Amino acid sequence: MILLAIKDYIRQHQAVSRQALINHFDLQPDALDGLLAPLIAQGHVIETQSQPHSAGATCHTGQCATNCKLPAPKLILWCEKPLRPLPIPIQIN
Repeated sequence: MILLAIKDYIRQHQAVSRQALINHFDLQPDALDGLLAPLIAQGHVIETQSQPHSAGATCHTGQCATNCKLPAPKLILWCEKPLRPLPIPIQIN
């Protein structure tokens, strides 16, 4: 049931941080990884990768003036149409 609740929460918000899911569902990070794995495998959600800051960029919070290099948080994004890799064998002669 919690997997459906997580799926509905992500669908409702379209993009959520891992920390928001951990806080909302009172989960450990490892437990969240296990619950997200089937949703990612099914193509319902995508987890973004943190991007390094470009030169002169400030942290993702925009709240400090120290030019810290905190990485932007990873986001979990909902995909209305599931995205799945399509294995197509190719033979090159």
